[in-house]
Parts: sequence; structure tokens; C-alpha cells
Amino acid sequence: MKELPASVVADDVLAVVLTRAGRVPAGADEAVAEAGGLVLLAGDDPGPGIDALPSARRVWLAPTVCASGAAARALAPALAGVQLLILPASPDGRDLAPRLAAELDRPLLAGATRCSLDGGAVSADLLRVDGQVVVPVTTHRAAVATLWPGSRGPEPAGQQPDV
Repeated sequence: MKELPASVVADDVLAVVLTRAGRVPAGADEAVAEAGGLVLLAGDDPGPGIDALPSARRVWLAPTVCASGAAARALAPALAGVQLLILPASPDGRDLAPRLAAELDRPLLAGATRCSLDGGAVSADLLRVDGQVVVPVTTHRAAVATLWPGSRGPEPAGQQPDV
């Protein structure tokens, strides 16, 4: 198992998933698929969560407390070099994402149905007005996004993840 290095700068897009007792929230695998199979599992016992993420190609583990403020402070230094952080829009993801965005001084793209990095630009489609309006946004800064569960299907990696 790979413990979280001081910096995860080798990757431009990364899913961040908080686990509780080794369980991942709804929408976690979709967030991992949106991040191209790269995921940081953080929580009190993150290791067992790997089994629930067939889209995972590469996994980092970060045993940390589940309190979002403490988790954001603990994770931010290692994630500072990643351009796009994608969290599932689960209760924990919606709690951690704005705190992580504040720690990293980045915009928060909340409620995305799609998000991607193209060159230096982060783009996303955000749901608004109770899901009746899709607002496309683009920023030329690193960003944190939450992805709505059910907005896309997972994409199995077809191999065991590199852990």
C-alpha cells in the first residue's frame, strides 16, 4: 500500500474520497472514473475501500480523521500540485470540498455532472435550479469539484489497481 507522499504532483486530476470504516460513499466510483482512475482514499480505515472502486487504476491511502476541517488541513499540502480535485457529492464530499478549496485557495465547482482538465483550463457543467439548469463554467485556475452521483457511469479499469 502506498502511503500519501508529501506531494502528488505527478497527476493533474485526482479523485479524493473520504471513507468511513473502510466504506466508500455513493458516487465514489464515478468520481474515480471522472479522474481517470486516480484516487486518494482518506479516512479512518481507507484500505478496504479499494474493493468498491472498479474504476481505480492507481490508489493512494491517507489514514486521517474524518472531521472535514482536520482532513482538509492534513491533505492540502500533498494535493497542492494537483490541478483538478474531484470529490463525490456525498455528504462527506460536500463537506470536505469547500474546506479543501479554501485551504488550497481555489474555486469550488459544486454540483458538477462533468468536469475535466484541458491544457490549463478546468471546465465543468454545474447543475442549478434543482437540476433543471446546466451551467457550463471554465476556469484557468486549479479547482476543486464535486460530482453528482448518477451523473455518469463508472468505467472499470480492467486490471487490479496500483496500490
